[in-house]
Amino acid sequence: DMERQLTKFEKEVDTAKCRTLTEFAKLAKGMKSVTEYAATSTVEAFAETYALYKLNPKGIELMNPKLATWLKRQGYLMGEK
Repeated sequence: DMERQLTKFEKEVDTAKCRTLTEFAKLAKGMKSVTEYAATSTVEAFAETYALYKLNPKGIELMNPKLATWLKRQGYLMGEK
């Protein structure tokens, strides 16, 4: 039924979010926060880093080449790449 499908989808989304944040945190470990706000949580760190990567990929690459590669390959969508 529709409710069961929605619940399954929501669980899959939550799993993907957790995986993405876990992978991001591993890759960003020890990296200086890209903004002051990014230092407030892993979710905000991912959001701010992603936004800055879209604006200036070379800047993120200089800060953290592995993280830049992960963002470039859309690891946040597909799992670690």
